[in-house]
Amino acid sequence: MRNPIMSKTPVPSIILLSLCLLPACGVGPERAVTKAPDFQVAVLTDESVDASPQNKESQEREAKQRKERRKKDREQRTQEAKKDQDRRDDPDWPRNRDRDDRDSNHRRAWALLSWAGGDYDFKDARGVDDNSAELFRFRTGATNSRGTGAGVDLKIYDAKHNAYRNTVGSTGLDQPDVFMFFTKHIGEGRFQGPFRIGPYYSLISAEQNSTGNYTSYNNIGVRLELEPTLTIFDRDNFTLKAYVTLSAGAHYTYIDDEITRQNYTSQGTTLGVEPGLRLVVGNTIFGASYHLNETSVGQSSRERAQNGVVRQLPRTETEFKGFMFTVGFRF
Repeated sequence: MRNPIMSKTPVPSIILLSLCLLPACGVGPERAVTKAPDFQVAVLTDESVDASPQNKESQEREAKQRKERRKKDREQRTQEAKKDQDRRDDPDWPRNRDRDDRDSNHRRAWALLSWAGGDYDFKDARGVDDNSAELFRFRTGATNSRGTGAGVDLKIYDAKHNAYRNTVGSTGLDQPDVFMFFTKHIGEGRFQGPFRIGPYYSLISAEQNSTGNYTSYNNIGVRLELEPTLTIFDRDNFTLKAYVTLSAGAHYTYIDDEITRQNYTSQGTTLGVEPGLRLVVGNTIFGASYHLNETSVGQSSRERAQNGVVRQLPRTETEFKGFMFTVGFRF
């Protein structure tokens, strides 16, 4: 038997009524709709890109380069640390810029006053005369930050107050020596020193007290000096150094002889050795050394006097040896 309601109700109305009754029954539209299938989206990451053989090779190469760079950086830091340690262990290495400025061989001006007592020998054709003498010495100079500079060295050997006798009579001797030099500091670390070169003038004046006449040897030449220096101890403002000064020079000599009333010419040399110790406390310098200096004049030229007599002076040598004490300052 046909239901009267169903028979009279159209189909669209039945569908609409069903949609209205679904929420009341606890069934939502989302449950009524069939769920769409899930789709997985492939995202390209660095790992997926690097998975190719070419990219993997490039990655390994970059990693190797980074490793090499890190190794070089470590080696460089190790070398710099070793250099710093060596500098700290070196007693002559300046601790700071102020210390470098205070170093006597870098941008310094200095002045030294010395005195020595010893023996002065005068040698000629008559023999060797030994005489006690004194040495007065003044040195001053200045250098820039590169160790280049100039200075002057004045020495006076004085033996006239301790006259000696020979066959001619009582004789007094004095010998001033002026050395004007250019200097260059050479070497590094504990072993270093200045090199000096320049002109010099030396005068040997022998007075014959019996007659009051002089024989003067005027020497003009060029001298070289080398002063190797070893730093023994260096802490803060206290420095102890050992040094040896070696000098050699060659000169032309003009001789004025009042005894024969003639002038002569000759040539000769100077040689010097001075080992010693130098102590620097702050800006004050103290020194003690053994000073040896020899000046020689060769046999003179032959000169004809007004009376026709030909005269010639023999070879002459002077030698001073004694202990020297020094005090000075640097600025």
